[in-house]
Amino acid sequence: MSDALESAFNELCAVCRPRPDQDEGMMEAGARRLWRVLGEYAEPVAIAALNDWPRNSEWFPTEKELRNVLDYVKLNNDKASGEKDTKGRSDKPFGMTKHFWEAVARIKGEAYARSWLRGGVTCMFTERYVYVNQVGHDRLWRDVSNLINEYGVAIVVDDDIAKLLVDYIERNGIGKYEPKRRRA
Repeated sequence: MSDALESAFNELCAVCRPRPDQDEGMMEAGARRLWRVLGEYAEPVAIAALNDWPRNSEWFPTEKELRNVLDYVKLNNDKASGEKDTKGRSDKPFGMTKHFWEAVARIKGEAYARSWLRGGVTCMFTERYVYVNQVGHDRLWRDVSNLINEYGVAIVVDDDIAKLLVDYIERNGIGKYEPKRRRA
């Protein structure tokens, strides 16, 4: 493992106190075990979890506690990737919207997911919200309402998303596109 990970682990050991029921031998054995657990995760996830732990507790973490933090960081690690819009929304799903996207792709097919949940073109994501145009909203609720409810995501209509699609079409020379006008 890298020097950065080793440094983050040493800092954790320096700032966290042993639990009242731990003697020095137990602390050393626990540290060796946690070091092996860290190797099961991507290095950026492990470093982020180690840096995050002291904010949650003054005590040295147990394996279960550290795994919980590692899993949480891993789930939310994709936040850093992808393009962000001016409202802080990502073109890549993360958190629960990533699990929702994967379920839609598994059940309705990859083509369906790429069509109706294409970040930066037909929608944008936050951890629990999917921003779409009105047509996308109606279509998703019709086709995958059970998954929307199961994963606890919210499908939100945002007029900016229609502009995303228009920009994508124009940028790629697909043709002239006029948004459908709604009847009053």
